Amino acid sequence: MPQEGNKIMKIFTTLNDIRAHKPLRDDFKRLLAYLGNDHADDEPLDVVTVLRCNGLDDVLWTLACEPQHWKAYRGLAIQFIWSEVDPVTDATAWDYLMALEDILAQSATDADFRAASLALGNAPSWTQMAAHQGVWSARWSVSNAVSEATLTGIAEAYLSSSAEAAGGPLVCATKAREAFARAA
Repeated sequence: MPQEGNKIMKIFTTLNDIRAHKPLRDDFKRLLAYLGNDHADDEPLDVVTVLRCNGLDDVLWTLACEPQHWKAYRGLAIQFIWSEVDPVTDATAWDYLMALEDILAQSATDADFRAASLALGNAPSWTQMAAHQGVWSARWSVSNAVSEATLTGIAEAYLSSSAEAAGGPLVCATKAREAFARAA
């Protein structure tokens, strides 16, 4: 979840913003019905609502259409990749993803993130490709080993406010991995 300083930012869009990017007609109608609306408006719409109504692909599409949320888009890609990395057998990917999370937290723009992450260079090719291509590539690179339900759960945890009390999902995941590394 994007963070501004220590404050976790929820991600919002609007029905008008979604409509402006020409969504699939049936998917947009389903979202309107879910919300009890008969037309698009400019009321803030939490992207978790899009996920719960229309599923993983539609929330990923929504994030891709909102360039101001590039950190959430890249962060979610990193979380998807984490779902397949075994720290015992794939230490290179583990270290690479830890470095990517640090770069993401420090980057001011998507271009900064991509340049810094390319400079890391020592990742397994699938991990590096997925991180650079973004969440779509990450989603499909892990989808053979990780179920759709698991990926949807990762997306909901990452995008929802339920993890705010613990410092956000990225912080929680990082703390868990650090604790595992110390115990190993």
